[in-house]
Amino acid sequence: MIKSHALIIISFLFSLIVNSQTGFTFSEKNKHSQQISFRLINNLIVIPLEINGKQLSFILDTGVNKTILFNLSEKDSIELLNTTRLRLRGLGSGDGVDAIISKKNIFKVKNLISKNETVYVILKDYFDLSSKMGTTIHGIIGYNLLKNVIVKINYKTKKINFYNPKTYSYKKCKKCETFPFQFYRKKPFID
Repeated sequence: MIKSHALIIISFLFSLIVNSQTGFTFSEKNKHSQQISFRLINNLIVIPLEINGKQLSFILDTGVNKTILFNLSEKDSIELLNTTRLRLRGLGSGDGVDAIISKKNIFKVKNLISKNETVYVILKDYFDLSSKMGTTIHGIIGYNLLKNVIVKINYKTKKINFYNPKTYSYKKCKKCETFPFQFYRKKPFID
C-alpha cells in the first residue's frame, strides 16, 4: 500500500516537472536531428515558426532572450493563450510600449516542439521590418529555440540542422576552428 502511494506521488511529481519545462524538444518522429530551410534576407536568418497552429515568419537572432511578436495583421490572427496586458521598456528611448504577454503557447519548428512558451506581443509595429526587408516578418526568436539543442547553420545551402545534445557526437574537422564563448544574460559572447 505504501509502495503504491509512493509510486503515484513520484509519477505525479515527474509529470509536473516534465510539463513545466520550457524549450524545444524533438518529437518522437525525429529524436536525434531536425533540418529546416531558411531565407537569408539582408544577412538575417528568417525561419518558419508555428505558434498555436499558425505558421509565421521569424528572425532567428542569438542575442534575443525573449520571443517577440510585433507584426500581426487581421489575416495573421492567432489564438494567444493566458494573456495579460503590460508596458514594455527598453525598446528605444521614451516611454514604454503597450504589449501583451501570452504564456503556455505551443511553438513548432517543423518537428521541434515546445509546449510551454511565452511570447511578448507588441501591439503597434514600431520596427516596420517587413517593408524594410521586402517580406512579411512577424517577430523574432533566439534563446528559447537554441537553448536545448546543438545548431549547425550552412549559409551556402540555407539549411539549419538542430541536433539532440543527448545523442550528438562531435566529428573533428581539420579545416575548422573552435572558439570558446560565454553566456551573459542568455546571450553568447566570443572574446
